[in-house]
Amino acid sequence: MATRQLFRRPPAGRRSVRQWLLLVAVAFVLLVFGMGLMSVLIDLPHTDLQALASGVRTFRFYGVLVQIALVGLVVLCWPWIVDAGQRRGIVARHEYEKVLGLRWTVAAFLAAYLLLVPIGPVTLYHFLAH
Repeated sequence: MATRQLFRRPPAGRRSVRQWLLLVAVAFVLLVFGMGLMSVLIDLPHTDLQALASGVRTFRFYGVLVQIALVGLVVLCWPWIVDAGQRRGIVARHEYEKVLGLRWTVAAFLAAYLLLVPIGPVTLYHFLAH
């Protein structure tokens, strides 16, 4: 009987050791990559760093547009997202209607995120001031 309990799959919602190890490995690779990138950037002269920053700044607008499109996609596909959550056991049967009705609350929180993080207060100020 003890061997049956030893080889049982973990309950739904719990990660196995293999998944945790994969997550830790990916985090470690990202950390090493970030440290390598920072060590390269710290050695750059100030003028090259300013040129790099202005070049990256031009792509910021496209990143904001992609995030706006993803937020719109989440709001449009909300019923499908809730259905997928119910199939995976994230949304219980008795919660389905309530979660389905949270579409515009989720849209409001995502709009607040867009205004505060990728767009930012400074961009909003410049947009409203001119």
